[in-house]
Amino acid sequence: MSKFDYEISQLNDQIKELEKKKQIAEEKEVLLRMKAVNDSIPYDVQRLVEHLHSVQCNSNHTDGCSWFYEFKSLDGVDIANWNGWAHKRYLEKAKKLISQFSSKIDTNTMIEIVSALK
Repeated sequence: MSKFDYEISQLNDQIKELEKKKQIAEEKEVLLRMKAVNDSIPYDVQRLVEHLHSVQCNSNHTDGCSWFYEFKSLDGVDIANWNGWAHKRYLEKAKKLISQFSSKIDTNTMIEIVSALK
């Protein structure tokens, strides 16, 4: 192998390494954005969404519902993708409940009512 070929090989290896680092950084950025959205949704609303899903979803969770596939891990903590199909759908349902009944009952009571429907 000539010196030129060797240097080209080294540069190609460096490019591959930089591309890997870029991909990791982009994935981390996506996770941080997901975390920001997750943190913007109040915990009691998240709980209501989870309870609505557990009561209402009758899909096959292997291939019929994306709920469990919409979680990603960031530093060992699972983060829900609230823009994912299932999470977004149940979040909208929770928002409708809250908008219609929040003047009468609080979110925790809504959670108890939804849980009782199981």
